[in-house]
Amino acid sequence: MDNNGRLAIDHDKFRLITKPHGHGDIHNLLYDSGIAKKWRDIGKEWMVFIQDTNALAMKAIPSVLGVSRKNDW
Repeated sequence: MDNNGRLAIDHDKFRLITKPHGHGDIHNLLYDSGIAKKWRDIGKEWMVFIQDTNALAMKAIPSVLGVSRKNDW
């Protein structure tokens, strides 16, 4: 759906365009591109995904990161 409330439509087949993986595509992209391995190799320990469908997560992310670090998750 765009900012004007219009749905994504495949006009050739007269059906809605959907994403089979939802937000999961990012995980495949990080792996397939080699970025996940590069980040691991340089010692990156944490990454936060902010999904456009969950704006309230911004309020919880600092707490989640703190608890995760404290518990070595």
